[in-house]
Amino acid sequence: PLFVPFWIFGGFVGSVAYYIPILRGSYARLFLQDISKSDLKNNAEVIECCKEARYQSIFHLLLFGLALKFNSIFYAYYMALPVAGILCIYRLLIEHEYDIVEDKKIYTILECSFDHHTSLFGRMLIAPHHIGYHCMHHLHPSVGVHALESLSNWYLANSRHYAEIYGDKEQIKLLGSVVK
Repeated sequence: PLFVPFWIFGGFVGSVAYYIPILRGSYARLFLQDISKSDLKNNAEVIECCKEARYQSIFHLLLFGLALKFNSIFYAYYMALPVAGILCIYRLLIEHEYDIVEDKKIYTILECSFDHHTSLFGRMLIAPHHIGYHCMHHLHPSVGVHALESLSNWYLANSRHYAEIYGDKEQIKLLGSVVK
């Protein structure tokens, strides 16, 4: 139940951290789950997240202001938000193996991140816009969400290791002796 206020509060903390670099490490550890113990004051990825948090904060300020004037906005958004938050937490829990790994090799990524809810029902409820192709997202983070399903299909056709995890028996037979 505290996920939603925590998420909203994180936007404001990130916004402040954008302008006060010493707060970026705490922001990253608390809200971005960083465990590196590195100095993150000048980390480009953390700075980018803090920058984006400003827009999230502005959105919530505007929405809250409108909700004070129009009660229906409060009920339509802030009451539905906890349900969306619970679904989001569920998704986060199932798409990662929560172990610390030392490398970013393709096989390590395949073992530590998971595709999920790629059926029509799953895509409607838990993983819209192809975000259920989470392993593909980790293998190719710059690929847009619209191409993740096609990329997954390519891996199923060309990677025995990926097919053994996500494919059916026929796909694995077709790959035959293809090297992992």
